[in-house]
Amino acid sequence: MNQPESLASMSVQDAVFDRSEAAAFLKISVRYLSTLTKKNLIKSFRIGSRRMYLKSELIRYAHALMEYPA
Repeated sequence: MNQPESLASMSVQDAVFDRSEAAAFLKISVRYLSTLTKKNLIKSFRIGSRRMYLKSELIRYAHALMEYPA
């Protein structure tokens, strides 16, 4: 059975956050998180109607932001 690409690469220890948890982790608003997701700056996946984020992806975004500030 083929899994979606984002789930296939998920490590066993990687935490999964919903929108509000991911926004709180990054200390940004849910609305801004949605903007970043729509611009493909943060990858997410869906479980049913819920948008979910991997902790490793949030950390990757935070590191990239520190490396190349706007």
